[in-house]
Amino acid sequence: MFARGLFALILTSALGLWAGAALARAPELSVNLGAASDYVYRGVSQTDGAPQAFAGADLEGDAWYAGAWASNVDFGGGDPTSAEVDLYAGWRPEAFGLSWDVGAALYAYPDKPAGADYDYLEARLSAEREIGPATFGAALAWAPAYFGGGEATYVEVVGGWEISDRLGLGGGVARQTVEGEDAYVVVNLGLTWSMTERVSLDLRGWAADANDLGAAADPRVVVTLKAEF
Repeated sequence: MFARGLFALILTSALGLWAGAALARAPELSVNLGAASDYVYRGVSQTDGAPQAFAGADLEGDAWYAGAWASNVDFGGGDPTSAEVDLYAGWRPEAFGLSWDVGAALYAYPDKPAGADYDYLEARLSAEREIGPATFGAALAWAPAYFGGGEATYVEVVGGWEISDRLGLGGGVARQTVEGEDAYVVVNLGLTWSMTERVSLDLRGWAADANDLGAAADPRVVVTLKAEF
């Protein structure tokens, strides 16, 4: 009941914010594209260990945002699904000395098998604070029917350290819980190098104790090159 109430509160608050923020200033559009050695989501490979190519676009106002993002996927086992398309929106207010992010996203798989119910909605609430060169934060995500399955909750604690103007260290520890399945813990740690103002390179290690997910959840290191315009 708490999770469902949180989901309703997030959506209601987001609509109220967009109504006011739309009048504040003209929104700005940005695009991003990149490639990675693997597409790891919450500790699990979405490309069967193969490389990833992705692209997205974001529209941002004073505090609100909306966007779309797409990537290739490969779930193995003869599953023909080859694409993921995400649509999301929310807002990022400042309150109580924290930077908040409250939003919702639709994860869709256009070429999923006939009869498959992979598409799902998810609500997210996060907060973070900068203390000198360090950043600390926490996030909660909730989906009523995760990837066609049961209700899911993802709780994460993150941290980062600005080593220099161009180099940063960051990581997190999270727990994924899906109704009817075994919960598991995910850990990630990586270095991000801002090669230029628009191009970054990320080297990140992932580990998850999701034994029932097989090789897709094996520990791995992922290299990601991303450009933003």
